Amino acid sequence: MSFAKLIPFADLLSAVVDNRGRTCPTAGSGFPLIATNCVTNDTLYPKLEKLRYVSEETYATWFRGHPKPGDIIFVCKGSPGRVNIAPDPVGFCIAQDMVAVRANAELVYPLYLFAALRSEVVQDQIANLHVGTLIPHFKKGDFGKLMIPVPEPAVQRAIGDLYFLLSQKITVNERISATAAELAEAEYKRIASSTKEVSALGDLMDLKYGRSLPAAQRRPGSVPVYGSGGIGGRHDEALIEGPGIVIGRKGTVGAVYWEQGDFFPIDTTFYVEMRRSGVPLEFAFFALKNLGLSSMNSDSAVPGLNRATALALTVPVPPVEQATQFEQRIKPLFALKQSLLLQSQSVAELRDALLPGLMSGTIRVRDAEKAVEDAT
Repeated sequence: MSFAKLIPFADLLSAVVDNRGRTCPTAGSGFPLIATNCVTNDTLYPKLEKLRYVSEETYATWFRGHPKPGDIIFVCKGSPGRVNIAPDPVGFCIAQDMVAVRANAELVYPLYLFAALRSEVVQDQIANLHVGTLIPHFKKGDFGKLMIPVPEPAVQRAIGDLYFLLSQKITVNERISATAAELAEAEYKRIASSTKEVSALGDLMDLKYGRSLPAAQRRPGSVPVYGSGGIGGRHDEALIEGPGIVIGRKGTVGAVYWEQGDFFPIDTTFYVEMRRSGVPLEFAFFALKNLGLSSMNSDSAVPGLNRATALALTVPVPPVEQATQFEQRIKPLFALKQSLLLQSQSVAELRDALLPGLMSGTIRVRDAEKAVEDAT
């Protein structure tokens, strides 16, 4: 960025919330304590997943400090340099493997600093500065070695606001999608709770083994490649015509995924082939999700989901009329989720394509704003 000054990251901060160095006492419930798995460069705010908790007393007395709204959560260990913004209200605390940094607003626009930390030029520096091979970590003492390109205030504000606007659009889409999923889940449970007939899973469907596809063959393409952990790449050929259901067989055992379009399930998964008509695929999806398959690891050297055990499980089977009504109610929710997903992917691609040019000065802010206006 020829028009920007290079300023050490440490010099742009007014405060650092650092609770590292000792193990935080946790509790079965209380105030959420996030870990590094909650912080990802794909989201605006931390994901509150796989949480631990601290008691109210621990929250009030143990920590050196807590993040404030607008602070940047910075991962130091594991995947150094992943950053999220602390929401308002914050709603969580931090301890090991991350810090919260507060931008000095007199020197740098906070949202610009957030965008800059995610830029390729800064992420490359972080990768070159972090130490450790098995568990990479970025030392807080090296914050002074991390150089941030800082343009004039008006340009900072424009870049920061634009990056935040696009990221916020993705966040809103995720919230709407989550609400649609909750409504669909509630509708399934309503019908399932009043359904008297049950059937063995194997009478409704077959669980087919996915096929081998070496990682080297997961090349860019339009077809998602499903492994036990969800989408693990893209390919240019489909194995199964969508919509369809994929179940984790090895690794993330029992995870259940819905794919609206064509897909390629690899050999660590099962995919569903329906045997009985009158039961919508959408109903089968929720039935599988509510079976607790993730707790059914087989007793082998490599834990996995036993096919015969799964097929012997029983699930509710509603009358045809009820099943039809369920399908009619749920299909629009699934369509909404798919539409939001595609829109978010498009927005993320636009955001991530514009940022390097804005940071280098090869794309003018005015042109970027026009591109965003045309796309959204």
